[in-house]
Amino acid sequence: MSLQSYVDAAISIALPFVDAYYNRVIQRQGFLNIGQVVTLSFLNGYVTFRYYQKALASDESHTESKESIEREF
Repeated sequence: MSLQSYVDAAISIALPFVDAYYNRVIQRQGFLNIGQVVTLSFLNGYVTFRYYQKALASDESHTESKESIEREF
């Protein structure tokens, strides 16, 4: 396993708890402070970026297989 896999696993485990905590903070205070907004934005941005990377990686693998099939005929 690569380091990125460990980071993905850690964030996947932590994110539901972070979301629940920030939801409680919003219910109590009505807002998040700047540090909390930055932290939540970073975590959600990382997840979005990783999904985007995975989508591009799977698209590239389909393109390569299509080209190899075309070359065989």
